[in-house]
Amino acid sequence: MFIITRIWRRVKNVWSIDIRPVILKTLTKSHLLFKTVLYLRKLLMATVLTILRQAHKLIRVIAKYLHKSYKFTHHHVAKRPHEHLKKRYKWYDRWHSWQWKKIHHGHVHWAIAASFAIFIGTIVFNSYQKTYAASDLFTTWDFATPSDYTLSGGVETSGTSARLKASNYASDANTSALYHLDESDGSSASDGSAITTPLLLLVRLVG
Repeated sequence: MFIITRIWRRVKNVWSIDIRPVILKTLTKSHLLFKTVLYLRKLLMATVLTILRQAHKLIRVIAKYLHKSYKFTHHHVAKRPHEHLKKRYKWYDRWHSWQWKKIHHGHVHWAIAASFAIFIGTIVFNSYQKTYAASDLFTTWDFATPSDYTLSGGVETSGTSARLKASNYASDANTSALYHLDESDGSSASDGSAITTPLLLLVRLVG
């Protein structure tokens, strides 16, 4: 009996000192984490709902202004001229009251509008330039023929490579001096400008 009591006290002490605080601390952290996640979820949902409400209001405002613009444009561009023509010209009034079986002037209006749209679409479609693939897609270019790469005389070939030719600057009325420094020998550089003042080159050898 004494041994059982000592074991029980030992287990109780271990539970009170070691196990129970750890479990309570873990549960507390888990609870805080759960509350944090729940709060972030509510915050996210509230933000999404706010954005959706504002977007809905914006769409309603845009739709309202578009509807007003449509009514204003239709009234001044179509309705008023239409009423004026009906009052002024009898043949126009008779045309709007014309009907043959199930066909009336509204169908003719839509047919003319569709024909006009097809006509404009055909013009736009045919205005685009078509691009076709070259017939020699599988030709190997080795830059062996210089005459194939003379882009206004600005391309030269060397072996199996092509490159742009080096070209000197041109002189104009505002040029005071122009030295290309492409001389192969001598101690002076010629001036390519209209002044033609040669440049004397001094070379200092450092031993």
